[in-house]
Amino acid sequence: MKKILIIVAFFILSFVVSCGYKFSGGGLLPGKTKLVAVKMFENKTSESGAETIFANA
Repeated sequence: MKKILIIVAFFILSFVVSCGYKFSGGGLLPGKTKLVAVKMFENKTSESGAETIFANA
């Protein structure tokens, strides 16, 4: 009985403290697409490091 109580408590605790992260959208890419890439941003502004801010976002 004590072992079952510990297992149930573990599952309840793990459910309560979970972060809730999930992937949205999902599904397959169209056609035979296997990879999607984004070219590195080029900073054409006078703001130093702007490309890094946008790339990290």
